[in-house]
Amino acid sequence: MENFITIGVGKDIDAELHYKNDTDKLPFHIKTKFYGADPMFMDNYELYSKIGLFFPLAISGSDGFSKASVLLDNRYQSYDVFHIEFIYYLKNILKISTIDNLWMDSEYAEYELLQYFYKHGKLDDAGITVCQFNMEVHIAGNNEQFDKFKMFIRHIVNDQRYAILNHIFVGHHRLYFFNHSDKYCVEKYLGYSS
Repeated sequence: MENFITIGVGKDIDAELHYKNDTDKLPFHIKTKFYGADPMFMDNYELYSKIGLFFPLAISGSDGFSKASVLLDNRYQSYDVFHIEFIYYLKNILKISTIDNLWMDSEYAEYELLQYFYKHGKLDDAGITVCQFNMEVHIAGNNEQFDKFKMFIRHIVNDQRYAILNHIFVGHHRLYFFNHSDKYCVEKYLGYSS
């Protein structure tokens, strides 16, 4: 069983469909549960429901109601959204403690979530393991965001938990991380046991 989580569906599930089709073809079929969250219900619900459960929520580092950048009428606009804290979403709504794949495109909310991935961060405190995650980090709108991103990269390297296996810049940073220090992740995805 795999848990696949998309934060920020953005009216596009092509990558998730590609992943699902590839895993469905494996001789040792992996059952994957897909969970998607996006504050915009229209289109995202219909799309994501083809593969899994959709939640009309923004995920961030806190609970509340605020403005967020959302895709509306084919352009990003500031919009009032309800958002819930990431750990609450994982533990109380999804009721999971292992994330096999996490894909994040949360339109600047990622800055609130960077510290969650540190050793002894909020994910560790909650007993949640993340095996691999793709994160889109949008161009820093200010020096504070730029400093948070630099600190995040330093922490990831110094913690020696996640390997940064890919980085491309397409107007924003797209990064792929793999947890090479967790036994479950290494055995499941690299076929290596210690």
